[in-house]
Amino acid sequence: MDLYFFHHDEYERLYNCSLYSVDQIPLEKRQHKILGIFLFSLSTICEILYIPCMFSIWNRMANSHCYKIMFFIGVIDRVARDRDFIKNPRPRLTETRMTETETEMQNLTRDRYRDPR
Repeated sequence: MDLYFFHHDEYERLYNCSLYSVDQIPLEKRQHKILGIFLFSLSTICEILYIPCMFSIWNRMANSHCYKIMFFIGVIDRVARDRDFIKNPRPRLTETRMTETETEMQNLTRDRYRDPR
């Protein structure tokens, strides 16, 4: 964070990835099917286990204010996740294309950080 806030030029030199294009890396190297299946299965299991937890909190809610707060935090968490997924689904990597402005910015950045030798 020190580089980002106090030495931003050095940060840009070290961490700028605009020289790379999506098309430079073959599609086969960008796909991780086993990891994707594992993460999808794990998140599905977690989402299914979320429901009984919410019901157990609902049953104890009348006894304590703490359970009421936990229940409403859980409801807000579920609504926010669903809303975020519906509003902004992730695009597939194969459909990602750069616009003309992005291409121009990439070329300008490439020229800016090119080694002067």
